[in-house]
Amino acid sequence: MSTFVHDAPGLPGDWLNGWLAAVGITRLCPTLQLSWTDAEIPRARFLTEDPSPLAEIVAEAFPTTKWIQGLAIARTHPGSSIEFGRNVGIEAFVDRARLARSAQDDSLGSTVTDLTIGDETKLRHSFLDAAAPHGETIWSRLAKVRAAVDKLGELSEVVRECIAGRGVRVPANGLGFDFRRLSGGATPNGGVHVDPVVECLAFKGAGMFPLRGDGKKVASQRGWVAGRGRGFVWPIWQEPLDVWAIDALLSSIGTDAATRNRLGVTRRFETVPYRATGQADTTRAFASRRLA
Repeated sequence: MSTFVHDAPGLPGDWLNGWLAAVGITRLCPTLQLSWTDAEIPRARFLTEDPSPLAEIVAEAFPTTKWIQGLAIARTHPGSSIEFGRNVGIEAFVDRARLARSAQDDSLGSTVTDLTIGDETKLRHSFLDAAAPHGETIWSRLAKVRAAVDKLGELSEVVRECIAGRGVRVPANGLGFDFRRLSGGATPNGGVHVDPVVECLAFKGAGMFPLRGDGKKVASQRGWVAGRGRGFVWPIWQEPLDVWAIDALLSSIGTDAATRNRLGVTRRFETVPYRATGQADTTRAFASRRLA
């Protein structure tokens, strides 16, 4: 059977949100395999046996408003009488964990955890779940960017433009951690813009990174490297991998260089956090730099 190759120049591997979006596509479309070009700035490349255009494949599986409304982290949920806000306590977590298990929903585990020490009325959040003003949560942010996608036009065309690197940026804070949204300025309600398609796909990709802990120490998160000022580290690889192979690879990115080479990892990037300009500056963002 023929194999079709689709380059996605709009999803560069040195951009955290673009990388997460590419991984998110493999989660939405398990028949797709992901690799990266060998250019100085690697770009996502997808392989599939489906002759359909990549944009149509992705659009068919794209997160729907109904799916978002049914997530375990939704502010209100028909299966729960407890509101799920920014500050999550044990009672709310336990109630939503019940929903997450029944629906095989990974949004809760990749957003907040009870497997930690400290104030049980304010559980630990993922580093990809940035704090936000006015009671915003990552779920409400996701709902807003998904609504923005619908306003841009026919879904497959909107996805096509995004993958090609011509995606329309809209005034929004997105998921709250993309440094590119600050290109127009970081003042409140001014100058922040995101590609809503990338944000929706990145949310799906973030589901690969659950928070972990044993209840005795501060919870850790997959991909997060502590010490020496480092943060989240992600790999670029040369061989086409499906979502399950990517999952396995992510468990080995902290190994020695020789092992990474054998696994086809060609380079790695790490987050560079936004540096606040003052005590009142609550801006959050992650840029990136290449690791040696």
